[in-house]
Amino acid sequence: MKRNLVFISVLAVLFTLLSCGKIKDYGTAAVEGAEGGTDTATYPFESVSDYPGPWQINAVSSNPKFISAEISSDKAYMGSSSLKIQVNYDAGNSGGVLTIGGTNMQMKHKTITARVWVPAGMGTSTNAYGGTIFIQLGAPNYHWYETAWMNLSVPAGNVAGKWNTITANVDTDVIYNSKTLDQNAEDGNTAILWGVKIGQGGSSPNYAGYIYIDSINIQ
Repeated sequence: MKRNLVFISVLAVLFTLLSCGKIKDYGTAAVEGAEGGTDTATYPFESVSDYPGPWQINAVSSNPKFISAEISSDKAYMGSSSLKIQVNYDAGNSGGVLTIGGTNMQMKHKTITARVWVPAGMGTSTNAYGGTIFIQLGAPNYHWYETAWMNLSVPAGNVAGKWNTITANVDTDVIYNSKTLDQNAEDGNTAILWGVKIGQGGSSPNYAGYIYIDSINIQ
């Protein structure tokens, strides 16, 4: 009977140690909020078929803060790679843009989602950086529709960075002159350019380094 009790006690201790080990050994991707698995997004940034393919940086911006970009296996929201972007935010109310043009895509009834990794120290909970999704329509007006600012949250503790999600329902969330596409029917529905903007708030701290964008989906 005593031997059985000792054996059970040893098993209990081993189970506890193994369980604690698993908790402590969560991978970097899990801690940073990556989903993992196969990237089934429209633009998974797994190869140059996405960049330098249809997507480009600094295509439109009066004060561009995206310096360069490359497909990288450093981080991924899903799949095995993402778009690694070198940035230099050194002035408030400035931004960098990632655009895709020449698609002539019909935008009504679409939902656009993008995943953005930001490092610790890039903004704070009260002075955050932000992301928007934008659409530029074609002739005759070429108006620029954009979502409201969506805060990008930074990680807590000693985590290096965090994946954020920014998303937009085109029918309700992208606005020009306080109106949606339906409300500005004269603008039509065909986008000649659309994409993601990552901006520095007016009181957000400066940041020079890298961010990552992955898994841009439109459906």
